[in-house]
Amino acid sequence: MGIFLFINGIVLIVSDYLPKSNKPITPLKALLIGISQAIAILPGISRSGSTIATSVGLGIDRKEAANFSFLMVIPLLFGKMAKDILDGKMVMSESKALPLFIGFFISFVVGIFAFKWLLEIVKKAKLRYFGYYCLFIGTAAIILRIWVWPN
Repeated sequence: MGIFLFINGIVLIVSDYLPKSNKPITPLKALLIGISQAIAILPGISRSGSTIATSVGLGIDRKEAANFSFLMVIPLLFGKMAKDILDGKMVMSESKALPLFIGFFISFVVGIFAFKWLLEIVKKAKLRYFGYYCLFIGTAAIILRIWVWPN
């Protein structure tokens, strides 16, 4: 995980220094961005960070990249919910309905604010700060694994 955090940090830092562009999202670019989202299944790789960095690397406007990244997660969320329902992991009862609704509503409101904040960060090309954090945590994880917990 430390290695992937380190790689994630480098990708985020590099993406902040790429020139601004305003190219459209084509089907091929959408496929490449989707592949970067799939790569984010690896521990330590940020899904939104990888999709935004890939988009910016492909010349897509930073704000549009963040919007597209946000929209890309919706099928994943609904797919996960459908899988949990089909597997019997998500059973709705009357006693659970109100707490689940309240949790969903609060998460939705917080998510909107978090997304607006993320858009501002991306527009100002400040992903590198999260990249520095990933480099630090990744390096610490690698050092701890090698010298503190070598087994």
